[in-house]
This record gives sequence, structure tokens and C-alpha cells, in this order.
Amino acid sequence: MGGVLVPSNTPIYGIVRIEGQRMAVTVNSIESGGNILPVELAAYDMDGQAGLFVPNTAERTAMKEAAANIGGSFGTSISFARSASQQLVMDVTRGVLSGGSQYLATKMREVKVAVKANYQLLFISQKQ
Repeated sequence: MGGVLVPSNTPIYGIVRIEGQRMAVTVNSIESGGNILPVELAAYDMDGQAGLFVPNTAERTAMKEAAANIGGSFGTSISFARSASQQLVMDVTRGVLSGGSQYLATKMREVKVAVKANYQLLFISQKQ
């Protein structure tokens, strides 16, 4: 890369986004030997297409979204209390449930993709 040989097994970090059943990966820099090398690389799968093939991503995303929506609806009921102390306890409980359900909904919406060790892919320069 620019006359610099990057040793094998050098970790490469990139920006990832899911596009249908493909996981697009772009790399803007590589750290090697204490230097940061500016690059413009895109990952290509061994099938020759841009990005890595990630099957069933749309189905998994839909299932996670449905589960997150169910989690987000916990603790949203209306209740009546007989005393101020009961109302305070119910408000605190509702707040805890609401915060917990929002956290759960956020975690359920996260997309996680595991790539097996030694997965082969190509990095192709996007510079012209």
C-alpha cells in the first residue's frame, strides 16, 4: 500500500453496514509499524460481489424489531392508587420498568453478525 508492505495477520478495522443480505465493509486506514496508512478499501466476498454474504439478515432484523416493540410496550399501563405513598411506589416502579424496557428494546434492535475465523475475503482499493 503506497510502497509499504503490511505484515500478515495485521488487524484491520472498518466501518460496516448491512445492506439487504450483504454486509458492506469499508476501510479508511490501517495501522502498521506505528504508522497510520490512509487507504480506501472495500471488502469483496469470494463470490466477487461487494460485501460479505450474510444470509437471513432481513428475517432476523424483522424478528428482532418485533421483539423490541413487545419489550418497549412493558410498563405502560395506567393505574390508580389509594394513597400518595402507593402512587409514589407505582411511579418509581413504572419508571424502572420503562427504563428497563427501553434498554431491552435498544439491545434487541442491535444487529450482530459473526464471521468465522479464517473467513476469506478480498480488499479492493477504491482509489482511481
